[in-house]
Amino acid sequence: MSQPIRVAGDPLQAAANNLESLMEQARAVLNHYLQAAHDVHAPGVFLGQAAGANIVTTEEVQHAQMKLATKWGTLIDVLRNEGHKYVDMEQQNAQLLTGIASNV
Repeated sequence: MSQPIRVAGDPLQAAANNLESLMEQARAVLNHYLQAAHDVHAPGVFLGQAAGANIVTTEEVQHAQMKLATKWGTLIDVLRNEGHKYVDMEQQNAQLLTGIASNV
């Protein structure tokens, strides 16, 4: 028999923070690549078919970076928002239970 999944606010917040850290690391790597590609093209050192292919790849990397920020950002926002809801619900439940005990 499977174990029930326990969801709480703190693990959701931690997951959001971890994803945000991973996203920032990935963006830093992509930014490094983009900067290196621009540095190579700026002085006109990199010429020919390879240069053209590198420009296309650079544009693809930039597009991937935008998708990464959008999709991961949405997921991070959802985790954070839902995490706050769980924390709020736990606090409300604790208050309700305290109210029940004092009325008995």
